[in-house]
Amino acid sequence: MDNTKVHPSVIMEKNQKTLKSMHQSRKDSKISPTMKVKEERYLKKLSMISEQEEKWWEVRFLFHPESGARMIWDILILAFIIYQSLSVPYFICFNDIPSDLTNGFEFLMNICFIFDILVTFNTGFYIKGTLVMNRKEIIKDYIKFWLWMDIIASMPYSWFVGSIFGGDSSSNAYNAPKVLRLMRIFRFLKVLRLLRLAKLKKILMKIEDYIASNTLANIFVFGKLLALVFFIAHWTACLWFFIGDQGSDIHPVTWITNINLQNSSVLEKYITSLYWAFTTMSTVGYGDITPFTVTEKIYAMMTMIMASGVFAFTIGSIGALVSKANAVENAYREQAVAVNRYMKRKCLPNDLQFRVRRYLDYVWENKKKNKMDEKQVLILLSEPLRDEIYSHIHGVVIKFCKIFEKFEANFISQLARTLINETFAPGDNIIEEGEMSDKMYFIMTGKVIIYHGFTKSMIQELGEKQHFGEISFFTSNPRCASVKCTDFVDVLGLTRLNFNCLVGKFPEASEILEGLIKNCEKGDFTSLDISCYLCEEIGHYATKCKLLMVNLDQEETRNKWLHERNEQNSKLVNNKDVETPKFNRKIRKIKANPRYCGRNVVGIPRENLLLSQAYPEISETPEPVVMESSTGDSVDCVRNVTVRPIYSELYLNSEESISPRGDAEGKNPREAVFRLSLIKKKLLYDPTPSVRMSKPFSRTSIIH
Repeated sequence: MDNTKVHPSVIMEKNQKTLKSMHQSRKDSKISPTMKVKEERYLKKLSMISEQEEKWWEVRFLFHPESGARMIWDILILAFIIYQSLSVPYFICFNDIPSDLTNGFEFLMNICFIFDILVTFNTGFYIKGTLVMNRKEIIKDYIKFWLWMDIIASMPYSWFVGSIFGGDSSSNAYNAPKVLRLMRIFRFLKVLRLLRLAKLKKILMKIEDYIASNTLANIFVFGKLLALVFFIAHWTACLWFFIGDQGSDIHPVTWITNINLQNSSVLEKYITSLYWAFTTMSTVGYGDITPFTVTEKIYAMMTMIMASGVFAFTIGSIGALVSKANAVENAYREQAVAVNRYMKRKCLPNDLQFRVRRYLDYVWENKKKNKMDEKQVLILLSEPLRDEIYSHIHGVVIKFCKIFEKFEANFISQLARTLINETFAPGDNIIEEGEMSDKMYFIMTGKVIIYHGFTKSMIQELGEKQHFGEISFFTSNPRCASVKCTDFVDVLGLTRLNFNCLVGKFPEASEILEGLIKNCEKGDFTSLDISCYLCEEIGHYATKCKLLMVNLDQEETRNKWLHERNEQNSKLVNNKDVETPKFNRKIRKIKANPRYCGRNVVGIPRENLLLSQAYPEISETPEPVVMESSTGDSVDCVRNVTVRPIYSELYLNSEESISPRGDAEGKNPREAVFRLSLIKKKLLYDPTPSVRMSKPFSRTSIIH
């Protein structure tokens, strides 16, 4: 099927042919009721097409007044107007003959001015804030006033003057004094070109509307003031020289002849005149250039009166700009000093003080850029304009959230008005894991990180036009993760209270919300379009992901680990397959060394050998002297004392045998004291008591 557009005139021609055939059939035969109906339909269709053709002609090839092409064209016309405002007084007053290049440029400029009339015929305009894009209305409005002014200002007056006087500037007739005076009179017609200066303010206001920076706005205002002063000085200088030049034909002495300026170059004449204009406008003059004729004195007085007003206006405007900037800086400085004094009085940590200063600097910079709060701007506007602004600013962020794709456009536009602007500093936690909250956030500028609260491990980084906090917002569950700012962040907050109030006004939105909540209660977060930041699967969030493996219950973790270890170590074993272990190591028998056979070793029974039998090399064996002791029924008493040889002098301390019964007087039993000495392989008995027996002998005692 062909979708090419057909011009309405072509369709109209076809319909006219069909109407002619219908009229011919009416003449040939009688008209039937069906033919009447068809004819009426065709007539209605034809009238509609004619209306469409008329509208098509009225709307087609029209320029929007705020379009970029129209803006560029206005800037070009502005440059031509500025050039004319400088060149026209100069060439009229200083009688300077323009060069061929200047004439060519003026010819091009005249063509552009004529073309500007055609462009204005096809450019829409505003009536009480309403855009009119109808060609008929545009023509009516343009013919009322601006068309005639543009025609007068666009007339090529230099061509007329040249055609009247022959156009040859080198001829003697052209340079005759009377002809020159007449030409000067006709040249004053060029002043009519300055009528375009009335459009200058309109163009400057349109350019100023596009400036959004406060610095650029101040520069633009300052530039306008300087341009105003220079234009006034330029026109004053041109007229001052023109009065002196014309007065030289009548008066013998003028300000020009007084300083011998009549034979100087045109450039020197212009600089001298401009010098007098600036000195007169700024001060009362230095006295080096003074008026002589009455006309010059009257003009000088008028210039002083006018210059005083211009000078006062200029200085006042510049002072207002400077004082306005200083007022803003002073307010910020006072606020900073007050905050610093408060923090020092409360003894806040240095790190916290630094963060507070950074936050205030950020807020202050935004305040300097915006100048007016958003609420103050929106109060000035109508309700429909507010809705459009909210939809454009906040609605763009909401459209990036796929949760709200199911909601209707009217609901989204109303939802955009409920969002609240909030600003956070670097390091601020917007939400904490485990807290209860009823907000979700949309990021306008800045970046945040989502991290696990217990392990402090980062899960994901979010940037502009992204959102977070939707799980707790729709499920009323505690926060499942924490969110921290990495830099200054501007967010839009949506509270559950505002959302529920708005949902109550839209039945379709309430049904969609109920479906979302039911799915979330079942553990299915697919309807919220939540995807895991780790495995990128839809339906669960990162803290519940299997890849994360974080268990905060230590007891549960320990029991799980023990269970897994026991399962790994336990095996099903058949008893028939179990064999007795075979030890390759032989069981050694304990053999007592004969040398140390006299020692009482625990667990090894031995016979009481004589000393001569244990040590055959000893020939003389003294009999052990044992004092009488009351052993009684003591289990630990020792009846036989085994004596073994010692290589050096040995004091054998026997243990004291204490009878449990004892004497009637409570004294200890008798003591057995002996000393054995081995000298030259002989045992000598020394009856001198050396050591007192303090403990009874036992079978487990070891004699050293």
